[in-house]
Amino acid sequence: MSNTIDSSKDKNQYRGDSASLAMKDMQKSRDKLQRTQLLAGIGAFEYLPEEKIIILSDEACAALGADPDGNILDINDFCKNIKQGQYNSFCNMLENFQTDELLGNIEFIYKGVDKQDRHVEVILEEPGHIIEGSVSGVFRNITRMRQAEIEKSVTAQAFETIFSNAKIAILVLNLKGYIIDYNNSALDLLGYTSEEMHKMHSAMLLHENDIMGAGRIFAKFINSAGKVNSLDYRIKISNGEIIDVLINFEMVIGAEGEKIYVFINDISNIRDMERKHIDQERMLIQQSKMATLGEMVALIAHQWQQPLNSIAMIVQMLDELIEVDEPNRKMLVKSVESVMAQVSFMTNTMGDFRNFLKPSDVRENFKIERVVQEVVRLYRPQLRHYDMNCEIYFSSENVKKAEVCGYENELKNVILNFLTNSRDAIENVKGVKGVVHIFVSEDEEKVHICIEDNGGGIPDHIMKRIFDPYVSSKGDKGTGLGLYMAKLIVKDRMNGDIHLENTDIGLRICISFKKC
Repeated sequence: MSNTIDSSKDKNQYRGDSASLAMKDMQKSRDKLQRTQLLAGIGAFEYLPEEKIIILSDEACAALGADPDGNILDINDFCKNIKQGQYNSFCNMLENFQTDELLGNIEFIYKGVDKQDRHVEVILEEPGHIIEGSVSGVFRNITRMRQAEIEKSVTAQAFETIFSNAKIAILVLNLKGYIIDYNNSALDLLGYTSEEMHKMHSAMLLHENDIMGAGRIFAKFINSAGKVNSLDYRIKISNGEIIDVLINFEMVIGAEGEKIYVFINDISNIRDMERKHIDQERMLIQQSKMATLGEMVALIAHQWQQPLNSIAMIVQMLDELIEVDEPNRKMLVKSVESVMAQVSFMTNTMGDFRNFLKPSDVRENFKIERVVQEVVRLYRPQLRHYDMNCEIYFSSENVKKAEVCGYENELKNVILNFLTNSRDAIENVKGVKGVVHIFVSEDEEKVHICIEDNGGGIPDHIMKRIFDPYVSSKGDKGTGLGLYMAKLIVKDRMNGDIHLENTDIGLRICISFKKC
C-alpha cells in the first residue's frame, strides 16, 4: 500500500515538472513569436461592433506607431489618424463585415504618435471568435515596402526619361542579338521607323563584310560577362550609308532576364576630321620636303659641278686623241671609263634625291646607321662649301645594326632639316670654324641620335615655342615649319621622342626611337 502511494506521488511530481517545462517552452515560443511580429511589423487587433471599440495588441501598437498605453480606442478616435480619403473605406469595412463575406484586405496610411505616416495593410481573419460579431485581423506595417516601390517607380521614370531623351543612340538587345527596345536618338541616327526596328536583328545594322567579326565580338562579350565592352566600328543606316561609331556594351540582369544595352556614339565627323588631319599632315610633310627642294637643287649643283668639269676636260682630251696612233687607244678607253664613272656618280646622286622626295606611306624596319650615313653623304659637300665639318660617332659597332620601325624618308627629312638649321646658325656666327657632330647611341630599348653644333643656340624667348608652326629663329629667312614637322614626324608618325636644348657653344637636338 505504501509503495502504491509513493508511486502515485512520483507520477504527480513528474507530471508537474513536465507541465512546468511545457509552460516555459510555450512562453519562449510566445516571446519568439512576439519578437518576430515586431520585426515583421505585424500585430493583431479585435473590433467590437456593438461597443464600437478596437482593441490593439502591443505588436499592433508598434506596427501603427500608436500609444501602447492606449490600446483600447473608440473606433472614431482610431480612424481620425487614418489619412483622409481612406477613413471611410476602413470603417465601413469593419461595420459591414458579415460572417458570410470572403476574407479581404485593404491599405491605409496611419499617423502615429510620433507624427510619422505609416503604410498599413489590414488583413481580416475568418469569423468565429469567442465574442460573437467581433471582427479580428492583423495590421501589417508595409511602409518600407511602399517606399521602396515609390523609389523604384521614381527611378524607373527617371531612367525612362533619360533613356528616351538621351542624345546618344541606345539599343537594347536580348542574348540572341535581337533589338527589343531603342530610344529616339537611335531612330534618328539609324533612320528606321519604330515598326522596322521592332524585333530587328542587330546584324542587319552591320556591313556585310563585318558580320562575322561582329558575331565573334558579341560572343566574346557574352562569354566574358560584359568585361569586353567598347570598340570602334561601322554600321549601316537605313539609306545604306556606312557611318563610323564608337560602341559600348553593358549587360544588365533584371526581373525580365538578361539584357544588353548598346550605346552608339556617331563619330563620323571625328573620323572625317582625323582623315583630313592625316591628309593635312601628309601635305605639310610634302610641303616641308618641297621647302628643302631649294637646298636639294643647291646640293645637286654643287655635287655635279666637279663631275661636269671633269667630263668637259675628258671630252676635250678625247677630241685630241681621235687621230692619234694605236698606243693612245688605251688612254682613250680609260678616258671613256672615267666619263662613265662620273656620269654614274651624277645618276646615283639624282636617284638619292628622288628617293628622298618620294612620300612614305608604309611603316618599315630600317637601320638608323644607314639613314644617318646617307643624309650626311648628301649634305657633307654643302657643309664643306661653307667650310664646316660634319662627323658621325657611333657608341659601338653593335649600334650600327640597330633597327627602328617607321618612315625612312621622313626621318631623312628630319635629319636633313637639323643639318640645314646648323649650317644656317653657324653661318651667322663670325670667326668660328663650323662643326657639326652626330652621335648615335643605344640603350636596352631605344636608339638615340643627337646632333650638336657650335652655332650659338636659340634665344630663350623663341625656345619655348620653337616646335610651334611658323615659329622660326631665322626671322624672314625661315618658313617656321622645319622643327614643327620634325616633331610631327618623330612623335606622331614614328612614336619617338624629341628634345632640344642650348649648350655653351650652340644647340643639341636629340631624337629617340624604340628598337624593332
